[in-house]
Amino acid sequence: SLLFSELGLYNQCSPNLESLFISINNTSDQSPVTIGVLYRPPSGDEHIFISELNVLLQKLPLRNVHICGDFNIDLLKNSKSKFEDVIYSNGFAPLISIATHHKPGCIPSCIDNILTNSTDSVTTSGICDVISGHHCPVFCTTFIELN
Repeated sequence: SLLFSELGLYNQCSPNLESLFISINNTSDQSPVTIGVLYRPPSGDEHIFISELNVLLQKLPLRNVHICGDFNIDLLKNSKSKFEDVIYSNGFAPLISIATHHKPGCIPSCIDNILTNSTDSVTTSGICDVISGHHCPVFCTTFIELN
């Protein structure tokens, strides 16, 4: 049986960032697994989002964190971005590196992703080719041994 609790400390709703986090508490190695979902409204300010994301990532546990969401920042663009700097400088890595957003008349982009600070626990990740709307669902599987 899965025992989890909401982590209100990390939940927020601003014009630039919306997030919700839970903790899976009954893991066999006594290290909770933190799972979050995050959304950056495209109407929000990207620079403020990056600042708020940086603060959030600094607060999160140092391992066993997985954050999925629609970040509305394209990781396929050639230039290195402040968004990527914030992700990597806080010990996280994106798991998705292919287009996740396909809108008619637009260049495909990678705006949906999963960030983790425990890549060693991820067994697979990817996208589902079935598109509902303009976004491809993203997924990852991890090994979590429960008590």
